[in-house]
Amino acid sequence: MENDHTTMLFLIMGGGTLLLATEVRAVTRSLVGHLELQLFLLEMLATFQLCACFGMLHPLAQLENHTQLYLGHLYSFLTMHFLLTLSESISNPTCILLDILQKGISMKQGGLKIVAQFIGAFLAKLYQNAVWFVGISNLFPHPQECSNPLKTYFLKALCTELVTSITFQFTVLESQSQEIRVRANVLSLTITSLVYAGGHLTGAIFNPALAFSLHISCFAEPEKFWNYLLVYWVAPCIGSVLVFLVWDEILPLLHRQR
Repeated sequence: MENDHTTMLFLIMGGGTLLLATEVRAVTRSLVGHLELQLFLLEMLATFQLCACFGMLHPLAQLENHTQLYLGHLYSFLTMHFLLTLSESISNPTCILLDILQKGISMKQGGLKIVAQFIGAFLAKLYQNAVWFVGISNLFPHPQECSNPLKTYFLKALCTELVTSITFQFTVLESQSQEIRVRANVLSLTITSLVYAGGHLTGAIFNPALAFSLHISCFAEPEKFWNYLLVYWVAPCIGSVLVFLVWDEILPLLHRQR
């Protein structure tokens, strides 16, 4: 019964955060006329929404025998998130890097988007810390404690984040022509499936901004910094480069040789 109350509490907080971020984005669209500033703020707010709501749901994964419930709620939240933000933001720096490599956006635009995403991720962490200080639930990790999400040896963790990043980015590219409501469900199902497959190893985050928001205290520990940097930042970015090479170079070459 206590776990049921805890689950409901986290869902209410996640839903409230989603509504709050949605309203702030709507106000931003109406009040900010400068296009570049508006895009920067919308990117920041979308990433804040993703990281903050993910942070609200993440403790549910720690509840015993609640894995399927957590994955179901994660899928529902991600679908809502993408329906609300996908036309403006993907909330993942690796996808921005891929867009830069494909010359879909300039280095300057891409750099600003990535900066906005990390600012949004940091604000989400401050938001989660505020929730912890209120003392709503003891399942929220202490802001200064590293939750040690790496549950396997380094090379396997590196490969997990690399493979999940590649899979997600191929899905992003393959779903580009679909309408938003279909694409939102496809991306949400992909992420949920990857979390199910690799979550017990690394969390299957494959998003440097989200990893920064969830595990900033781990990055702050000198003896863990390089492992976390390589697993959660470098590996997904290598995935972007590999996806670019396959999608834009190898596949077109094979197609021409037919």
